[in-house]
Amino acid sequence: MKIKHYVINLDRSPERLSNISAQCKKYNIDFVRISAFDGSTLDLEKLADDTACRYEMGRSIQPGEVGCFLSHKKALDAFLSSEDEFAVILEDDAILSKNFSKSVSDICSFIDQNQQLNVFAVNLGASDYKYSTPIKEYDHTTLLRAHRFPMLATGILWTRHGATIISRDGNKVRYPYDNYLRMLLTKGHMGLSVKHSLITAAEGKSDINLRSNTLGRSKQNRNIFYFIIKQKRVLRDKILAIFSILKWNLNKPKYK
Repeated sequence: MKIKHYVINLDRSPERLSNISAQCKKYNIDFVRISAFDGSTLDLEKLADDTACRYEMGRSIQPGEVGCFLSHKKALDAFLSSEDEFAVILEDDAILSKNFSKSVSDICSFIDQNQQLNVFAVNLGASDYKYSTPIKEYDHTTLLRAHRFPMLATGILWTRHGATIISRDGNKVRYPYDNYLRMLLTKGHMGLSVKHSLITAAEGKSDINLRSNTLGRSKQNRNIFYFIIKQKRVLRDKILAIFSILKWNLNKPKYK
């Protein structure tokens, strides 16, 4: 399988690059570095749709969130310009498990053999398994159909088809990247995840995804109905996940 690894890293974060490089060298993983967008230097009025974010999230989108989204999209574009079949996109605070490479290879083989499942992406660092169905057991992890795609995008395995769909989205940045993926892959029934996680995130905030130097993201221009909007979003995602579970169990797709 042709699997390319990418690491998103800010130019001002050489220590993080050094840490992830040491891990990849230990596990014989070659990667392409993606120079991340620095949210503090971006023109948010040009690149982001704050009205859409406020409607969905109940608050304004943050500079770091825009930078994070664009950085992941940049990595996807780099993948699509290659001839590789799969891409693993890592943020530079990822900590890899010792079984990372073998498990990723196994998962890619499964997806390749079961293209009827129309998989877009696999969250490799999931910690939320509530709305999921086991579909394949491996020695060190279980592959799950993620009826509600997990949050956090520290490590995502992408198929070319899934990457193409994201890359074609020419809209301004409307939501944080992990919320965007949850909305897209939960509603479209195209996401997988793993248990136990193949990566974890290092302690502390990601440099790539820093929201604001002065205010937490939930306090930045928050709508007075913030908590109602949040609960509405959570309820919607749960309902979509329940319908996905019902559809899965009624149709019972065949896979190898």
